[in-house]
Amino acid sequence: MPRAASAFARMRAAATRDGIELQIVSAFRSAEYQLGILQRKLDIGQPIAEILRVSAAPAYSEHHS
Repeated sequence: MPRAASAFARMRAAATRDGIELQIVSAFRSAEYQLGILQRKLDIGQPIAEILRVSAAPAYSEHHS
């Protein structure tokens, strides 16, 4: 993880020099957190097929890596 953080810091500094602001909008999340996302969408009435088109099922998300 320290290598990734260091690489991100260098990338952000280079982007800043070019007048670009980078923002992290998605990163690691646990399977439990992913389940919460799925549950919140189900709670507001989204069909499971629609949810799974844009959100991975818990334990199948690249965010767990």
